[in-house]
Amino acid sequence: MHLLTMKGTYELRVDMEDFEGNKVYAQYSSFSVGPEAEGYLLTLGSFKDGGAGDSLVYHNGQKFSTLDKDQDLDAANCAHPGKATVPKAEIREKLAKMYKTTPDVVFVFGFRTQFGGGKTTGFAMVYDSLDYAKKNEPKHRLARHGLYEKKKSSRKQRKERKNRMKKVRGTKKASVGAAGKK
Repeated sequence: MHLLTMKGTYELRVDMEDFEGNKVYAQYSSFSVGPEAEGYLLTLGSFKDGGAGDSLVYHNGQKFSTLDKDQDLDAANCAHPGKATVPKAEIREKLAKMYKTTPDVVFVFGFRTQFGGGKTTGFAMVYDSLDYAKKNEPKHRLARHGLYEKKKSSRKQRKERKNRMKKVRGTKKASVGAAGKK
């Protein structure tokens, strides 16, 4: 990023859209990242408000953190030397604190730990509310959070449904399968 931004003056514009289709943006007159010797220092120019607010003001003048080098002012550290991995509950709590929300609307997934521990990468979704999370998250992730419970059917019911499905083909299977799920 430093090599790209050192060759000229660049503007930074961050566009966002919420679930209702409302669009906002934040624009900065200049944007640069310093060299490695300076810890990849972020420098932003003047702010133009497009309704999103100036949430990068906290990061202006700060160094970038990487998994192996914690350089920010936050108490939470991305790296976890000496541990095999960090518990997902701990990651959810740290992300919730960073985004000023509760851990129940933070969904973490897709984590991969490097051989020998020390570094983990993954993804997280932070929702505005629990209703949005229930609407958009897959059922298996909701089940991990205790927000969805699959209805258990007896062994007999499962066998009867399977045998009914064997007797029909094509689109009729949908109506036969739905009949058994009362």
